[in-house]
Amino acid sequence: MKQISFHHAANAELLEAIQHYKGISPGLAALFVEKVNAALQLIHDNPEAFQRVDLDLRQLPLDKFPYSLFYALEQNIIRIVAVAHHKRKPGYWKSRA
Repeated sequence: MKQISFHHAANAELLEAIQHYKGISPGLAALFVEKVNAALQLIHDNPEAFQRVDLDLRQLPLDKFPYSLFYALEQNIIRIVAVAHHKRKPGYWKSRA
């Protein structure tokens, strides 16, 4: 089974989003983390099930939040390349794959 790894920029985006939601409400931040973890579990369990957005990249939108996880399937790793807000410039993360 493949392990999940975060690109350093995707990790920074995740932490930034958590901080943003903590500023609004600690409960909202906790819900965001819960939804990210649920999405990571779905990706881990069936990595090829989600929408292909490029030859090597797939996308899974988060439930209840305007974010998507973009990921690449590598030989032994599922690499999260972006935790992207839906309003951010599309495709800015493609060079990370």
